[in-house]
Amino acid sequence: MRLSSVALLLLWLLLLSTLLAGRVSTSGQSTQIGDATSKLNAAFADVQNANSEGVSADKISELSDELNTALSYRETAVLLNENGNLTGSDYYSSLSGNLSSRVSAEARELEANANSQLLLGRLLAALVVELAAIFSALLLVEFHRIKGFVRKRRMQRMGLR
Repeated sequence: MRLSSVALLLLWLLLLSTLLAGRVSTSGQSTQIGDATSKLNAAFADVQNANSEGVSADKISELSDELNTALSYRETAVLLNENGNLTGSDYYSSLSGNLSSRVSAEARELEANANSQLLLGRLLAALVVELAAIFSALLLVEFHRIKGFVRKRRMQRMGLR
């Protein structure tokens, strides 16, 4: 497994355990916590899609670190909500949601860039194949003329016309 796949797997397990634990103990959560959770899930899905589209492992690792930070903010918001600190809970929920949205947007942008690079690579490969086919066809059709052309060039170099 690549490093990014391991990081994503750990992030997914941490997110899943947090969501399951959050459902048991946080029945009175604010809507901001729910929004932050949905944005975090969407960002995670976007990072997974970017990873599957071939975005570099370094970029995926950076995005995973930012998602871990957003998850930490969300967990802090849940704890503050459980302790009755709604202002602090809303603040950390907002931080989590904003960071998740930023990660999601960056992951989608990186995915689009990876797709365009893939398309350009495929177009370049098709162009090279076409040029090779044309060159080989010309070589095959005109092969009988090459000996005469080479002989003629040698004579021109020696000064015999």
